[in-house]
Amino acid sequence: MNKDIQSLAMAVLDACRKAHLTLATAESCTGGMVAAALTDIAGSSDVVERGFDAGVRYGESLARDMIAVSLVPQQRFVIAASPDHIAAHGRPAHPTDLLQHACIRHRFTSGALLPWEFEKDGESLRITPDGPLTTSSSRLALRAAEGGVGFIHTFEDYARPGLESGRLVSVLADWCPPFPGPFLYYPSRRHMAAGLRAFIDFVRSESKARQSLPSPADAG
Repeated sequence: MNKDIQSLAMAVLDACRKAHLTLATAESCTGGMVAAALTDIAGSSDVVERGFDAGVRYGESLARDMIAVSLVPQQRFVIAASPDHIAAHGRPAHPTDLLQHACIRHRFTSGALLPWEFEKDGESLRITPDGPLTTSSSRLALRAAEGGVGFIHTFEDYARPGLESGRLVSVLADWCPPFPGPFLYYPSRRHMAAGLRAFIDFVRSESKARQSLPSPADAG
Protein backbone atom coordinates (compact mmCIF):
# COMPACT_ATOMS: atom_id res chain seq x y z
CA MET A 1 0.00 0.00 0.00
CA ASN A 2 1.13 3.54 -0.75
CA LYS A 3 2.53 5.02 2.49
CA ASP A 4 0.78 8.33 1.82
CA ILE A 5 -2.59 6.58 1.79
CA GLN A 6 -1.77 4.76 5.01
CA SER A 7 -0.61 7.98 6.71
CA LEU A 8 -3.77 9.82 5.70
CA ALA A 9 -5.97 6.97 6.94
CA MET A 10 -4.18 6.92 10.30
CA ALA A 11 -4.59 10.69 10.61
CA VAL A 12 -8.34 10.40 9.98
CA LEU A 13 -8.74 7.62 12.54
CA ASP A 14 -6.70 9.46 15.17
CA ALA A 15 -8.72 12.63 14.69
CA CYS A 16 -11.97 10.70 15.07
CA ARG A 17 -10.75 8.85 18.14
CA LYS A 18 -9.78 12.14 19.78
CA ALA A 19 -13.09 13.71 18.71
CA HIS A 20 -11.35 16.51 16.83
CA LEU A 21 -13.85 16.61 13.98
CA THR A 22 -14.28 20.34 14.48
CA LEU A 23 -10.88 21.03 12.93
CA ALA A 24 -12.47 20.99 9.46
CA THR A 25 -9.09 20.15 7.95
CA ALA A 26 -8.44 18.48 4.64
CA GLU A 27 -5.51 16.52 3.26
CA SER A 28 -4.72 14.90 -0.06
CA CYS A 29 -2.19 12.34 -1.18
CA THR A 30 -0.93 10.36 -4.17
CA GLY A 31 -1.12 13.29 -6.49
CA GLY A 32 -4.75 14.00 -5.67
CA MET A 33 -5.88 10.40 -6.16
CA VAL A 34 -7.31 10.34 -2.65
CA ALA A 35 -8.72 13.30 -0.75
CA ALA A 36 -10.55 13.12 2.53
CA ALA A 37 -11.95 15.80 4.78
CA LEU A 38 -12.85 16.02 8.43
CA THR A 39 -15.96 18.16 8.70
CA ASP A 40 -17.79 19.90 11.48
CA ILE A 41 -20.33 17.91 13.40
CA ALA A 42 -22.67 20.75 12.49
CA GLY A 43 -21.23 21.25 9.03
CA SER A 44 -23.80 21.65 6.28
CA SER A 45 -21.55 21.36 3.24
CA ASP A 46 -21.07 18.11 1.37
CA VAL A 47 -17.34 17.46 1.03
CA VAL A 48 -17.93 15.23 -1.99
CA GLU A 49 -19.58 18.14 -3.80
CA ARG A 50 -16.52 20.19 -2.90
CA GLY A 51 -14.24 17.79 -4.77
CA PHE A 52 -13.23 15.36 -2.02
CA ASP A 53 -13.48 11.62 -2.51
CA ALA A 54 -14.65 10.90 1.04
CA GLY A 55 -15.60 12.66 4.24
CA VAL A 56 -16.25 12.05 7.94
CA ARG A 57 -19.57 12.73 9.60
CA TYR A 58 -22.01 11.36 12.14
CA GLY A 59 -24.74 9.07 10.89
CA GLU A 60 -27.69 11.43 11.19
CA SER A 61 -26.03 13.86 8.75
CA LEU A 62 -25.37 11.35 5.97
CA ALA A 63 -27.17 11.44 2.64
CA ARG A 64 -29.01 8.27 1.66
CA ASP A 65 -26.86 7.63 -1.41
CA MET A 66 -23.64 7.45 0.61
CA ILE A 67 -21.85 4.32 1.80
CA ALA A 68 -20.75 4.62 5.42
CA VAL A 69 -17.91 2.86 7.26
CA SER A 70 -17.83 3.01 11.06
CA LEU A 71 -14.56 4.50 12.27
CA VAL A 72 -14.55 4.32 16.07
CA PRO A 73 -16.56 2.61 18.83
CA GLN A 74 -19.43 4.32 20.58
CA GLN A 75 -18.74 7.76 22.01
CA ARG A 76 -20.25 9.70 24.88
CA PHE A 77 -20.61 13.32 25.91
CA VAL A 78 -19.93 14.49 29.45
CA ILE A 79 -20.88 17.57 31.41
CA ALA A 80 -18.03 18.58 33.69
CA ALA A 81 -16.63 21.42 35.75
CA SER A 82 -13.79 21.93 38.19
CA PRO A 83 -14.22 20.79 41.80
CA ASP A 84 -13.85 24.39 42.99
CA HIS A 85 -16.58 25.61 40.66
CA ILE A 86 -18.97 22.89 41.82
CA ALA A 87 -18.15 23.63 45.46
CA ALA A 88 -18.89 27.32 44.94
CA HIS A 89 -21.97 27.06 42.70
CA GLY A 90 -23.46 23.65 43.35
CA ARG A 91 -24.02 20.47 41.33
CA PRO A 92 -26.93 20.39 38.84
CA ALA A 93 -29.41 17.60 39.57
CA HIS A 94 -31.25 17.91 36.24
CA PRO A 95 -30.15 19.17 32.81
CA THR A 96 -32.45 22.19 33.05
CA ASP A 97 -30.51 23.26 36.16
CA LEU A 98 -27.65 24.15 33.81
CA LEU A 99 -29.72 27.11 32.62
CA GLN A 100 -28.94 28.69 35.97
CA HIS A 101 -25.21 27.92 35.79
CA ALA A 102 -22.27 29.40 33.90
CA CYS A 103 -21.60 27.22 30.87
CA ILE A 104 -18.86 27.15 28.25
CA ARG A 105 -20.23 27.01 24.70
CA HIS A 106 -18.53 25.72 21.57
CA ARG A 107 -18.99 27.56 18.27
CA PHE A 108 -18.34 25.45 15.17
CA THR A 109 -16.44 26.78 12.18
CA SER A 110 -19.79 26.97 10.36
CA GLY A 111 -20.88 29.47 13.00
CA ALA A 112 -23.40 27.08 14.56
CA LEU A 113 -24.00 26.83 18.29
CA LEU A 114 -25.61 23.47 18.98
CA PRO A 115 -27.98 22.85 21.87
CA TRP A 116 -26.90 20.42 24.57
CA GLU A 117 -28.83 17.16 24.24
CA PHE A 118 -29.74 14.76 27.02
CA GLU A 119 -31.59 11.46 27.27
CA LYS A 120 -32.71 9.29 30.16
CA ASP A 121 -35.36 6.57 30.53
CA GLY A 122 -36.91 7.42 27.18
CA GLU A 123 -37.02 11.16 27.85
CA SER A 124 -35.04 13.42 25.53
CA LEU A 125 -34.50 17.13 25.92
CA ARG A 126 -32.39 19.95 24.54
CA ILE A 127 -31.24 23.06 26.34
CA THR A 128 -29.42 26.19 25.21
CA PRO A 129 -27.31 27.27 28.18
CA ASP A 130 -25.53 30.57 28.53
CA GLY A 131 -22.22 31.56 30.05
CA PRO A 132 -19.19 33.81 30.07
CA LEU A 133 -17.27 32.02 27.31
CA THR A 134 -18.08 30.91 23.76
CA THR A 135 -15.13 29.64 21.73
CA SER A 136 -14.28 27.61 18.65
CA SER A 137 -11.20 26.22 20.41
CA SER A 138 -11.86 22.91 22.16
CA ARG A 139 -8.55 23.22 23.97
CA LEU A 140 -9.39 26.68 25.32
CA ALA A 141 -12.82 25.49 26.44
CA LEU A 142 -11.30 22.57 28.32
CA ARG A 143 -8.69 24.75 30.01
CA ALA A 144 -11.41 27.21 31.00
CA ALA A 145 -13.49 24.44 32.56
CA GLU A 146 -10.49 23.14 34.49
CA GLY A 147 -9.82 26.73 35.59
CA GLY A 148 -13.27 27.12 37.13
CA VAL A 149 -15.03 29.21 34.47
CA GLY A 150 -18.07 26.94 34.23
CA PHE A 151 -19.54 23.67 32.97
CA ILE A 152 -18.34 22.19 29.69
CA HIS A 153 -20.15 19.84 27.32
CA THR A 154 -17.57 17.75 25.47
CA PHE A 155 -16.53 14.25 24.46
CA GLU A 156 -15.66 11.92 27.33
CA ASP A 157 -12.38 10.87 25.70
CA TYR A 158 -11.34 14.50 25.31
CA ALA A 159 -12.12 15.28 28.95
CA ARG A 160 -10.68 12.00 30.26
CA PRO A 161 -7.26 13.39 31.37
CA GLY A 162 -8.97 16.10 33.41
CA LEU A 163 -11.47 13.66 34.88
CA GLU A 164 -8.84 11.11 35.83
CA SER A 165 -6.56 13.75 37.38
CA GLY A 166 -9.38 15.32 39.38
CA ARG A 167 -9.18 18.67 37.58
CA LEU A 168 -12.71 18.01 36.31
CA VAL A 169 -15.76 16.36 37.89
CA SER A 170 -18.50 14.81 35.76
CA VAL A 171 -22.15 15.57 36.50
CA LEU A 172 -25.45 14.30 35.07
CA ALA A 173 -23.76 11.12 33.84
CA ASP A 174 -27.09 9.25 33.79
CA TRP A 175 -28.37 11.80 31.27
CA CYS A 176 -25.46 11.24 28.86
CA PRO A 177 -25.82 7.83 27.15
CA PRO A 178 -23.33 6.53 24.56
CA PHE A 179 -24.02 6.97 20.85
CA PRO A 180 -22.49 5.71 17.57
CA GLY A 181 -19.19 7.30 16.56
CA PRO A 182 -18.48 9.02 13.24
CA PHE A 183 -18.44 7.35 9.84
CA LEU A 184 -16.26 7.60 6.78
CA TYR A 185 -18.65 8.19 3.87
CA TYR A 186 -18.28 8.11 0.11
CA PRO A 187 -20.62 7.94 -2.91
CA SER A 188 -22.08 4.57 -3.88
CA ARG A 189 -20.61 4.52 -7.35
CA ARG A 190 -19.56 1.52 -9.41
CA HIS A 191 -16.12 2.63 -10.53
CA MET A 192 -13.77 3.60 -7.72
CA ALA A 193 -10.19 4.80 -8.07
CA ALA A 194 -7.62 2.29 -6.84
CA GLY A 195 -6.24 4.78 -4.35
CA LEU A 196 -9.63 5.41 -2.77
CA ARG A 197 -10.33 1.67 -2.55
CA ALA A 198 -6.98 1.08 -0.82
CA PHE A 199 -7.71 3.95 1.55
CA ILE A 200 -11.16 2.62 2.46
CA ASP A 201 -9.91 -0.95 2.91
CA PHE A 202 -7.15 0.20 5.24
CA VAL A 203 -9.50 2.43 7.27
CA ARG A 204 -11.96 -0.44 7.61
CA SER A 205 -9.36 -2.98 8.77
CA GLU A 206 -7.59 -0.55 11.11
CA SER A 207 -10.87 0.58 12.61
CA LYS A 208 -11.87 -3.02 13.37
CA ALA A 209 -8.50 -3.66 14.98
CA ARG A 210 -8.81 -0.59 17.18
CA GLN A 211 -12.37 -1.41 18.22
CA SER A 212 -11.18 -4.79 19.50
CA LEU A 213 -8.80 -3.11 21.96
CA PRO A 214 -9.97 -2.38 25.54
CA SER A 215 -10.85 1.21 26.37
CA PRO A 216 -8.64 3.13 28.86
CA ALA A 217 -11.34 2.73 31.48
CA ASP A 218 -11.56 -1.03 30.95
CA ALA A 219 -7.79 -1.34 31.02
CA GLY A 220 -7.61 0.45 34.32
